[in-house]
Amino acid sequence: YQRRVRGASNTYFEFVNGQSGYGDGVDESWGAPLDVGLEFVQWSDYKDDGTTSSPSPWKSYPNNIKDFYETGVQLSNNVAIAGSDGDNAFRLSATNMNQTGMVPNTDFNRWNINSSASLRLLEGLEASFSANYIKEHADNLASIGYTNDNPVQQMIWSGRNVDLPALKDYKNLPLSPEGTAAAGTPLNWNTVFQNNPYWGQDVNLQGYDKDRLIGNVKLAYQFNDWLSAYVRTGIDNWDMRNSNIKAIGTNSAADGFYSDQVRRFTEINHFYMITANKTFGDFGVAVSVGGNNMIQEYTRHYVGVPALELPGLYNVSNLKSGSTPTLINTFEAEKINSLLGTAQLSFRDFVFLDISGRNDWWSV
Repeated sequence: YQRRVRGASNTYFEFVNGQSGYGDGVDESWGAPLDVGLEFVQWSDYKDDGTTSSPSPWKSYPNNIKDFYETGVQLSNNVAIAGSDGDNAFRLSATNMNQTGMVPNTDFNRWNINSSASLRLLEGLEASFSANYIKEHADNLASIGYTNDNPVQQMIWSGRNVDLPALKDYKNLPLSPEGTAAAGTPLNWNTVFQNNPYWGQDVNLQGYDKDRLIGNVKLAYQFNDWLSAYVRTGIDNWDMRNSNIKAIGTNSAADGFYSDQVRRFTEINHFYMITANKTFGDFGVAVSVGGNNMIQEYTRHYVGVPALELPGLYNVSNLKSGSTPTLINTFEAEKINSLLGTAQLSFRDFVFLDISGRNDWWSV
């Protein structure tokens, strides 16, 4: 970010409405030089009645980008308990992570609860399980990409003459004039392409919730010193909800916007295997044969409201008259049955021959 020139297409600048004044609708770094004693009417001189006060110094704010960001804080807490008596063991732990972002009004919270245990039921027969539950929540995730919702977008275009922190107290700023792209929303240094970034962070929210369970149960049996088998069932299931709201007057959604999306994914695997490992003099044989049954399902329900009838009300019933909502319902299912096997022949633990094979049957 250079500090020599900024914000006008020639050597003069005057903020009228952030859109049609002398260079106030320009968001590139050229124009009158900064920090040389010039004075122009700027956005901060605009009043509620549409008039402007006296010109203010045409100067740079060297830390305007840095000062927009806040100090991110992440707090993590963990508690765990474990025990064992030689034949049986267990462990239970819980971890919480709470984070506030560098971008104003962004957050993220996660709980992770993990448990595992193993039990010797009979001589040669063992059972075990593990489960991991993860819960994630955010009132507002930071936007990414080249969009108006991402405050970094306007930082790319704005110059050093824009005092970004001065926009923070937007509730006490004049509203952008009628006839501009940001009409009715708190004033910004430019009303053609962007909204006040602090206002956008407070009212245009991206909510996020996700619950996930990953776990398995295993039963293993040792028949003798060379033959064993086990079966295992595992699951990976998550439910996710994303909401997106944009207030009326948002540059990218003048009539407001609301969307709600719920997705669910489930995968279950049933796996079984028998293994033999035996030596015959100088020769050794190790063979494993097994199979797996996988069932996978995915659903998605989405509703999008492209325009709002009333400000501040975000639900499907607030669809603006004449607008058409977007509705998406998706269901996908898949099954795979598999057989697999490996074999290894050895001679004096010096020469080895390995063979493996697998065949999958997919659903259509």
